[in-house]
Amino acid sequence: MLPKTVHQLVQNVFAHFGESKRREAEQHPEACLVALLTAIQERLPETWATLATTVEMATYRDSVEEAQRQLERASLPSPAQ
Repeated sequence: MLPKTVHQLVQNVFAHFGESKRREAEQHPEACLVALLTAIQERLPETWATLATTVEMATYRDSVEEAQRQLERASLPSPAQ
């Protein structure tokens, strides 16, 4: 099971390609994430320059720290209502 934050990010990425893709990601987030990463891995030779820039940006300290904060917020229990 994916953390709530990762589940939402998968949905957001797939939503850029239509409502049916978003729904698929909502229903099967783990499978969609694995399929996405597999497709990226298979296409690395052709898309290396774009992905290299994206990975570089994603691993800057500020990006990693923000991602850690998002995961921490997602793992906190909801306030009692």
